[in-house]
Amino acid sequence: MTPAEFLVLDRPDAKPALLVSERRNSIQLDVFLVGEEILTVVSFLDGDRFIPTAVSKQPHIPYNRNPMASGSAENELGIFVYEEEIFEPDAKQARFRIDHALIDVQITSSRAVHILWDTLWPLQTALPKIVELLLGNVWRPTVADGLAATDDTFFKAYIEQNQRKVVWKLHGEDHLEDWAAGFNLQDFPNDQQLKLIQCVIDRSSPQDAHLGSLGAGPIEDFLSNEFMDYVESDDRNARVWRAAIRQANWRLEAPDLATRISQFLADGPYVV
Repeated sequence: MTPAEFLVLDRPDAKPALLVSERRNSIQLDVFLVGEEILTVVSFLDGDRFIPTAVSKQPHIPYNRNPMASGSAENELGIFVYEEEIFEPDAKQARFRIDHALIDVQITSSRAVHILWDTLWPLQTALPKIVELLLGNVWRPTVADGLAATDDTFFKAYIEQNQRKVVWKLHGEDHLEDWAAGFNLQDFPNDQQLKLIQCVIDRSSPQDAHLGSLGAGPIEDFLSNEFMDYVESDDRNARVWRAAIRQANWRLEAPDLATRISQFLADGPYVV
């Protein structure tokens, strides 16, 4: 067992899985998956050995402060550990696109990790994107950056995420709630978000519970006359669209759009 693993094992019930280890100059990073949490052990060179010093929960680790220090580090130079959970069970490697470069990484414990050295906290638009997954000996484009290589796998993963419970604190007390939007679709460009919404709609029935989070999350964000043009053209899935849109807070939209949505919902039975 390595010194870095001992540092992680100080945590109760920890069963760490080493995802990746990288070394540059006098710093070594060991990235572990512990439960659902990503922990990075930072080690510094001391003579001829790297001594683990701290465990960081943050993706960005600035060079000029203790990795455990609180406060913003967005404008400080450091290391950024970018991690994606992969929902394609047969994928062995993931291909990241960073600017115009393509970088291949191994997938371990359903996670793909890429470490950016000597960087500020990157903007959302500058984050690495997983564009392909290696299935067998063939690179397959991803349905959603790093989530899956097929629509069916993405849908299964979406349902799994919707069934997870999130613990959050209010006035010092723990509360459980469903993950309101399933996957965080707003992290993707609009055209890709729409494809992912359609992927779920195509595989759903009007009675499915996950349409509540789909409607109250990404569909609500999309509501517009252009979006309704798109929805109304999909006759095959009209009943599913109605079930999902009913969960959106559409009554607060502009009067002309709210009237249009109301008419669309009235075209079908309320109980489906």
